[in-house]
Amino acid sequence: MHVLKLWFAVILGAAQLTPGGSISGTVRFSRGEPVAGVRVMAMMVPRPGRGGGQSVLVSLTESDKDGHYHLDDIPNGQYFIAAGPVDSPVFYPGTGARTDARVVAITADARALSGIDISIATGGRGQSSPPATSSQVLCCDLSGLVLTEDGGPMPAGPLRVADMAHTWSVDTKDGFFRVSIPRGTVTQFSVEGLPPGYALRSVVYGGRNAGLASVMIDGRQPQAVLLRISVLPGSTLPNVSVRGKIVNVAPELNFRSMSMAMSSSVSGGPSFTAPIESDNSFAFPNITIGTYQPGLRDATGKFWGISSPTEVRNDAKDLTIDLRNNPFPELDSPQPLQSLFTGGKELEISGVATQRLTHMRASGRTVYFRMDVRDAQSGAITAWAIYIHDEGLVPNIEIGQTYTLKGTVASDGTHRLNAQPF
Repeated sequence: MHVLKLWFAVILGAAQLTPGGSISGTVRFSRGEPVAGVRVMAMMVPRPGRGGGQSVLVSLTESDKDGHYHLDDIPNGQYFIAAGPVDSPVFYPGTGARTDARVVAITADARALSGIDISIATGGRGQSSPPATSSQVLCCDLSGLVLTEDGGPMPAGPLRVADMAHTWSVDTKDGFFRVSIPRGTVTQFSVEGLPPGYALRSVVYGGRNAGLASVMIDGRQPQAVLLRISVLPGSTLPNVSVRGKIVNVAPELNFRSMSMAMSSSVSGGPSFTAPIESDNSFAFPNITIGTYQPGLRDATGKFWGISSPTEVRNDAKDLTIDLRNNPFPELDSPQPLQSLFTGGKELEISGVATQRLTHMRASGRTVYFRMDVRDAQSGAITAWAIYIHDEGLVPNIEIGQTYTLKGTVASDGTHRLNAQPF
């Protein structure tokens, strides 16, 4: 383990420090868990009447993942052993007051001291925590990020970061969060809202990996915390049955050649497909629990999402996929089907508007409207849905007005048109 050492040239009277003994032990919470990544220091007991009662920091190190620490090259003398921030430490054997600390001594006959274990009170419910100081008020505003270990996409759905004692929790946005935690607080981080199969794997605070152990917030730089998550290795998740229905389907859509699909949000996770019945219902009799992106899969195997991600944890008989009467769900989703109009024929139509410009959720400027088109020979009226990728390219549509426009017909042959500016 890399050991940081801090030596002072002048020590309360100009005595020269001489390399010598060692002190080792373990830092644990009062409940017995090891404290990883916490600073541990040896401070010389001040001599009466000198230095204003100030201690001198002689050696500094950091506890490992099991809470163990080892201080080297300590000269003969009497010392306080403490863990935590330099300005508000917890002293051996487990007190925030230096007057109550136990003194240890390095002598010619005792050069290596072991078993100097420090107990830190946990700041959870019903338990004490180190007393607040003025330095705690100023620290610590942490910037945080939840990310995957393998660099894969984050699981869909909202996540919250909290401590295991639930004394605080914050929402994440695209994995980022900010939280203020008083200096000297012992925190064990957790991530709430993870889908089945995911778990928090490690915590990096101030650039140092603490594994899954709790950390003491001591103001180290950088004041940042990374929470790394991943899919549990070798995890076997149970299967359930999911039945549901697609509702508010636009009349222009044609599901005859399509299947309902559920694509896992886990990188490399499973995907399930089921036929769409004549009443737009579907059934997945055997699907693994997890978070999925509902979507449609066409005859060529192309997939696009049609609603927000949904979490499957138990058997479900009433999963509802609401298309909101949108005639272009393929283009208004987290995974749009960019090829909807590829290969479609060019067409000019003229008709009467039956709907004003309606915004799509995917973009603030993407809109659509509907119009009735009369066949010049038969007189038959056909309803068409008109897609416009930028509302600034077309006039404000008025219901009852006649419009003539050109565009590309959807490649599946449905009455949907990607309109050119008009």
